[in-house]
Amino acid sequence: MNQRGFTLLELMIAIALLAVIVGLMTGTLSMAYKTVEKGERKIESLERKKIVFSLMESQIQSAFSSSYDDQGEKKSRFIGEKDNLAFASNYSIWHGAGGNSLVRYFIKTTDQGRDVLYVEEQVLGTDTANEARLTKDYDSITFEYYLENSLEEAKWVDRWPEEEKKLPRKIRICFADGMDKKILTANVFVMENSARAMSDAQSNEKMNP
Repeated sequence: MNQRGFTLLELMIAIALLAVIVGLMTGTLSMAYKTVEKGERKIESLERKKIVFSLMESQIQSAFSSSYDDQGEKKSRFIGEKDNLAFASNYSIWHGAGGNSLVRYFIKTTDQGRDVLYVEEQVLGTDTANEARLTKDYDSITFEYYLENSLEEAKWVDRWPEEEKKLPRKIRICFADGMDKKILTANVFVMENSARAMSDAQSNEKMNP
């Protein structure tokens, strides 16, 4: 006979080849799905980071000089440290522009030794403070301040001197994760009118920075 049916061996080989092809296709589809899913997570992370950076920049740019009375001594509400930044701003993350707020950005370290950025905000005239986590965990997150005075050349420092009465002209936040390092730099536009208005409104009120 010129034609014959499949032998058992040929059938087994065909089934094995089909199984290999199906396995390869399944693996390829699974890999493609994971790649797309990872890409979507990255895009979502980048979008969140962009929004957070934009909010921080708006709030820092709206910072103004302000002081409070501590047993007869005027003290600045601005605190600039490596892991802690506090100031008065007329921009609220929760309420937008137009409301004077006391703001504090600070770093919390996880059990794994990673840094996470948080914000705490109290709108003046209220006793309620809002707190929120802003970023994922990083190897390190630090604040730096652009120091300019007549005694030395302008430079970035990780602690703002208490004797400095004015606000830094620039503030930057450095995010480091492995070899990846991102820096957000925000200019501070000192708003003297807002500062005076806040000082008058709070002249009889004692508040901690």
